[in-house]
Amino acid sequence: RGIHFGPVASAAVVEQPVLAVSHDGNNVILSWSGAFSLQASTNVVGTYTNITGATSPYTNNVNSAVQNFFRLHQ
Repeated sequence: RGIHFGPVASAAVVEQPVLAVSHDGNNVILSWSGAFSLQASTNVVGTYTNITGATSPYTNNVNSAVQNFFRLHQ
């Protein structure tokens, strides 16, 4: 009688990325920890692409002609 459930598979814990932003003069400095790739897009809804060679901390000049949006991807 009643409801019986099978074995419960353990779920993997996924680390949530934290992207910290600071400002220094004309630069925005992005920092993060963990094994994440920094991605950028000129539009907030994407298409995002990996920034080749980007490591934390990453510096971006705010005076560039193109507005960028950033995110972390694993």
